Amino acid sequence: MPLVIVIGTGASEPNACAQMQAPAGMACVPGGPATIGSDRHGRPARPEHEVSISTFFIDTHEVTNAQYRECEAEGVCPRRRRLPRSYQRFLDADQPAIPISWKMAQTYCVWAGKRLPTEAEWEKVARGGDRRAFPWGDDSPSCDRAHFKGCKPSVTLPVGTRPVGPYGVYDMAGNGYEWVNDWASGCYGGCRDSCGEACRGQDPQGPCGGLPGCENRKKRLLKGGSWYWPAERTRAFARRAERPFSGLHRFSFRCASDTPTLTRAPFWHEAARAELDLPDAPSSEALEIANRVRNDEAVLEIKTCANQGDAQWSCRDPMSYVQSNEAQRGVYRPYIENLGGA
Repeated sequence: MPLVIVIGTGASEPNACAQMQAPAGMACVPGGPATIGSDRHGRPARPEHEVSISTFFIDTHEVTNAQYRECEAEGVCPRRRRLPRSYQRFLDADQPAIPISWKMAQTYCVWAGKRLPTEAEWEKVARGGDRRAFPWGDDSPSCDRAHFKGCKPSVTLPVGTRPVGPYGVYDMAGNGYEWVNDWASGCYGGCRDSCGEACRGQDPQGPCGGLPGCENRKKRLLKGGSWYWPAERTRAFARRAERPFSGLHRFSFRCASDTPTLTRAPFWHEAARAELDLPDAPSSEALEIANRVRNDEAVLEIKTCANQGDAQWSCRDPMSYVQSNEAQRGVYRPYIENLGGA
């Protein structure tokens, strides 16, 4: 059975946020309609259309270098090593985390008990839920509103330097280009490589629902423009496609969540486990049963992918296990349930 991820709570009333306390560093975005795309600014953003977004939470700021280093220090997030000297100006603690690939961003958000926002969610926040082109409205960008090519200094600014936008969220235009969860498409509709129905309706998640493998899709999406690119890239409906492994000194991100209750991962994090009231340890008999494994020959019939960690719909990870104790998973369930990870 294929994995299905449900995004959003289904709430659509504007008072939903009044009933929930947002997690620290996050803002509540009330559910409701949102205008996505534009008919006047090139094929990728066409056609302009309305979708419905459930109430969700989003980071008020881009994830900083200091925050990402916490994940690196715990051995979960990939370390950024051997960076060119020119990158050193971008690595202060309160600047947006760079250079970040899509996979690095996704790993951090899972570690933090969150997820990457969908393109539709991100665009709703940047546009305030209406048809505006920028967080502040439709007036042309200026360096006192956003940080883009031509603004000084030619480097990312500390997060929150420019005025706050809709829902109390900062830097949705310029500074660091931000990854979203969606696979890229050539347009929303009317072109050969369109997103179609996957970008419409309630809580759209883009091609293949944003899941790890998507046939004929090789790139993920970035939103918001950056310090490196000109002002037109900062339009909320602008879309940029890049390979998930690409990470430059202008690629950053922020995280989102369906719920105000965050569960950090991985579940074997000792600091997190120390705060939990776990049941007594399984008996030696239960452990013996749980540790019984059997050969899983079927997985060997699927061809391997070229790279470790790069499982797709058509191939398996070279490190895929060939033995399993899945049938005895109930023994460990009380110790890992709701603790994040896998």
